[in-house]
Amino acid sequence: MYFLNKNVYLFNILDHAWNGKHGRSNFRFGSDYIADFIIISAHSGSWIIRLIEAQSPTDTIYTKKYEETQGLREARRQIAEWKIWIANNPLQFRQALASVVDDNTPSYCSNASLHQCAKTELLDLNTPVEIHYSVLIGRRESRDAKKNQLALQNTDFSIMTYDRLLDRAEKMRDAILELEAWQARAEVE
Repeated sequence: MYFLNKNVYLFNILDHAWNGKHGRSNFRFGSDYIADFIIISAHSGSWIIRLIEAQSPTDTIYTKKYEETQGLREARRQIAEWKIWIANNPLQFRQALASVVDDNTPSYCSNASLHQCAKTELLDLNTPVEIHYSVLIGRRESRDAKKNQLALQNTDFSIMTYDRLLDRAEKMRDAILELEAWQARAEVE
Protein backbone atom coordinates (compact mmCIF):
# COMPACT_ATOMS: atom_id res chain seq x y z
CA MET A 1 0.00 0.00 0.00
CA TYR A 2 2.96 2.31 0.58
CA PHE A 3 3.73 2.38 -3.15
CA LEU A 4 0.15 3.31 -4.06
CA ASN A 5 0.00 5.98 -1.37
CA LYS A 6 3.05 7.60 -2.98
CA ASN A 7 1.78 7.09 -6.55
CA VAL A 8 -1.92 7.96 -6.40
CA TYR A 9 -1.71 9.25 -10.00
CA LEU A 10 -1.91 5.62 -11.19
CA PHE A 11 -5.64 5.79 -10.43
CA ASN A 12 -6.12 8.55 -13.02
CA ILE A 13 -7.04 5.88 -15.56
CA LEU A 14 -10.40 5.37 -13.88
CA ASP A 15 -12.23 8.50 -14.93
CA HIS A 16 -12.13 10.35 -18.17
CA ALA A 17 -12.93 13.91 -17.20
CA TRP A 18 -10.92 16.56 -18.97
CA ASN A 19 -9.83 18.80 -16.15
CA GLY A 20 -8.31 18.91 -12.74
CA LYS A 21 -7.25 15.44 -11.73
CA HIS A 22 -6.54 15.43 -8.02
CA GLY A 23 -5.79 12.41 -5.90
CA ARG A 24 -5.10 11.59 -2.31
CA SER A 25 -4.66 8.54 -0.18
CA ASN A 26 -6.40 8.09 3.16
CA PHE A 27 -9.24 10.52 2.38
CA ARG A 28 -11.11 11.20 5.61
CA PHE A 29 -14.73 12.30 5.62
CA GLY A 30 -16.84 12.50 8.73
CA SER A 31 -15.36 11.28 11.96
CA ASP A 32 -15.57 7.59 11.10
CA TYR A 33 -14.80 7.14 7.42
CA ILE A 34 -11.61 6.87 5.41
CA ALA A 35 -11.46 5.96 1.73
CA ASP A 36 -8.12 4.42 0.88
CA PHE A 37 -7.96 6.68 -2.17
CA ILE A 38 -9.94 9.48 -3.75
CA ILE A 39 -9.66 10.79 -7.30
CA ILE A 40 -11.38 14.06 -8.16
CA SER A 41 -11.68 15.26 -11.74
CA ALA A 42 -14.00 17.53 -13.66
CA HIS A 43 -15.46 18.39 -17.01
CA SER A 44 -17.71 21.26 -17.97
CA GLY A 45 -20.80 19.46 -16.69
CA SER A 46 -19.82 18.13 -13.27
CA TRP A 47 -17.16 17.04 -10.84
CA ILE A 48 -16.44 13.32 -10.82
CA ILE A 49 -15.49 11.76 -7.51
CA ARG A 50 -14.10 8.24 -7.22
CA LEU A 51 -13.78 6.72 -3.75
CA ILE A 52 -11.65 3.58 -3.66
CA GLU A 53 -11.63 0.87 -1.01
CA ALA A 54 -8.45 -1.21 -1.27
CA GLN A 55 -8.29 -4.81 -0.15
CA SER A 56 -5.29 -7.11 -0.29
CA PRO A 57 -3.69 -7.96 -3.63
CA THR A 58 -3.61 -11.58 -2.41
CA ASP A 59 -7.39 -11.71 -1.87
CA THR A 60 -9.56 -13.45 -4.38
CA ILE A 61 -12.78 -11.79 -5.42
CA TYR A 62 -15.06 -14.83 -5.56
CA THR A 63 -14.79 -18.29 -4.07
CA LYS A 64 -14.71 -21.44 -6.18
CA LYS A 65 -18.48 -21.61 -5.61
CA TYR A 66 -18.79 -18.09 -7.07
CA GLU A 67 -19.66 -16.45 -3.77
CA GLU A 68 -18.14 -13.16 -2.63
CA THR A 69 -15.04 -13.56 -0.50
CA GLN A 70 -14.68 -11.98 2.93
CA GLY A 71 -12.56 -9.15 1.50
CA LEU A 72 -15.19 -8.23 -1.09
CA ARG A 73 -18.00 -8.43 1.50
CA GLU A 74 -16.03 -6.10 3.80
CA ALA A 75 -15.55 -3.63 0.94
CA ARG A 76 -19.26 -3.81 0.04
CA ARG A 77 -20.23 -3.07 3.65
CA GLN A 78 -17.79 -0.17 3.84
CA ILE A 79 -19.09 1.40 0.63
CA ALA A 80 -22.70 1.01 1.80
CA GLU A 81 -21.80 2.90 4.99
CA TRP A 82 -20.09 5.64 2.95
CA LYS A 83 -23.17 6.06 0.76
CA ILE A 84 -25.45 6.46 3.76
CA TRP A 85 -23.17 8.99 5.43
CA ILE A 86 -22.71 11.02 2.23
CA ALA A 87 -26.48 11.09 1.60
CA ASN A 88 -27.10 12.30 5.16
CA ASN A 89 -24.20 14.79 5.26
CA PRO A 90 -23.87 16.44 1.84
CA LEU A 91 -22.34 19.72 3.07
CA GLN A 92 -19.78 18.00 5.30
CA PHE A 93 -18.84 15.73 2.40
CA ARG A 94 -18.42 18.74 0.11
CA GLN A 95 -16.16 20.34 2.73
CA ALA A 96 -13.99 17.23 2.76
CA LEU A 97 -13.88 17.23 -1.07
CA ALA A 98 -12.82 20.88 -1.13
CA SER A 99 -9.85 20.00 1.06
CA VAL A 100 -8.43 17.81 -1.72
CA VAL A 101 -7.99 20.57 -4.31
CA ASP A 102 -5.37 23.31 -4.09
CA ASP A 103 -6.40 26.88 -3.28
CA ASN A 104 -5.34 28.05 -6.75
CA THR A 105 -7.23 25.34 -8.69
CA PRO A 106 -9.68 27.07 -11.04
CA SER A 107 -13.37 26.22 -11.25
CA TYR A 108 -14.32 23.89 -14.08
CA CYS A 109 -18.08 23.38 -14.04
CA SER A 110 -19.57 26.78 -13.32
CA ASN A 111 -19.90 30.09 -14.99
CA ALA A 112 -16.91 32.15 -13.88
CA SER A 113 -19.24 34.76 -12.41
CA LEU A 114 -20.39 32.15 -9.88
CA HIS A 115 -17.08 30.60 -8.84
CA GLN A 116 -13.47 31.50 -9.46
CA CYS A 117 -11.93 28.47 -7.78
CA ALA A 118 -12.62 24.78 -7.41
CA LYS A 119 -12.95 24.94 -3.63
CA THR A 120 -15.99 27.23 -3.70
CA GLU A 121 -17.41 25.32 -6.64
CA LEU A 122 -17.20 22.03 -4.73
CA LEU A 123 -18.75 23.61 -1.64
CA ASP A 124 -21.76 24.80 -3.64
CA LEU A 125 -24.50 22.18 -3.28
CA ASN A 126 -25.85 23.29 -6.67
CA THR A 127 -22.66 22.18 -8.43
CA PRO A 128 -23.24 18.71 -9.92
CA VAL A 129 -21.09 15.97 -8.43
CA GLU A 130 -21.06 12.37 -9.65
CA ILE A 131 -19.82 9.89 -7.06
CA HIS A 132 -18.42 6.53 -8.15
CA TYR A 133 -17.10 3.74 -5.97
CA SER A 134 -14.43 1.14 -6.70
CA VAL A 135 -12.92 -1.81 -4.91
CA LEU A 136 -9.28 -2.61 -5.59
CA ILE A 137 -8.78 -6.28 -4.80
CA GLY A 138 -6.83 -9.35 -5.88
CA ARG A 139 -5.14 -10.21 -9.12
CA ARG A 140 -6.44 -10.83 -12.62
CA GLU A 141 -5.47 -14.52 -12.61
CA SER A 142 -8.07 -15.21 -9.89
CA ARG A 143 -10.89 -14.38 -12.32
CA ASP A 144 -12.50 -16.55 -14.96
CA ALA A 145 -15.29 -15.80 -17.43
CA LYS A 146 -18.08 -16.44 -14.93
CA LYS A 147 -16.36 -14.38 -12.22
CA ASN A 148 -15.95 -11.53 -14.73
CA GLN A 149 -19.68 -11.72 -15.47
CA LEU A 150 -20.46 -11.62 -11.76
CA ALA A 151 -18.28 -8.55 -11.34
CA LEU A 152 -20.11 -6.80 -14.18
CA GLN A 153 -23.49 -7.54 -12.55
CA ASN A 154 -22.41 -5.57 -9.52
CA THR A 155 -23.92 -2.09 -9.87
CA ASP A 156 -22.96 -0.71 -6.44
CA PHE A 157 -19.28 -0.31 -7.32
CA SER A 158 -16.70 -1.33 -9.87
CA ILE A 159 -14.17 -4.03 -9.13
CA MET A 160 -10.60 -3.74 -10.34
CA THR A 161 -7.55 -5.85 -9.71
CA TYR A 162 -4.06 -4.66 -8.90
CA ASP A 163 -3.04 -5.79 -12.39
CA ARG A 164 -4.93 -2.84 -13.85
CA LEU A 165 -2.64 -0.48 -11.95
CA LEU A 166 0.42 -2.50 -12.93
CA ASP A 167 -0.63 -2.23 -16.58
CA ARG A 168 -0.97 1.54 -16.16
CA ALA A 169 2.47 1.82 -14.55
CA GLU A 170 4.04 -0.16 -17.41
CA LYS A 171 2.36 2.05 -20.03
CA MET A 172 3.58 5.16 -18.25
CA ARG A 173 7.11 3.74 -18.05
CA ASP A 174 7.04 2.90 -21.76
CA ALA A 175 5.81 6.40 -22.61
CA ILE A 176 8.63 7.95 -20.57
CA LEU A 177 11.23 5.74 -22.28
CA GLU A 178 9.80 6.65 -25.69
CA LEU A 179 9.91 10.35 -24.81
CA GLU A 180 13.52 10.07 -23.64
CA ALA A 181 14.50 8.28 -26.86
CA TRP A 182 12.75 10.96 -28.94
CA GLN A 183 14.56 13.71 -27.02
CA ALA A 184 17.91 11.98 -27.55
CA ARG A 185 17.26 11.70 -31.32
CA ALA A 186 16.21 15.34 -31.47
CA GLU A 187 19.45 16.43 -29.76
CA VAL A 188 21.55 14.48 -32.30
CA GLU A 189 19.76 15.96 -35.33
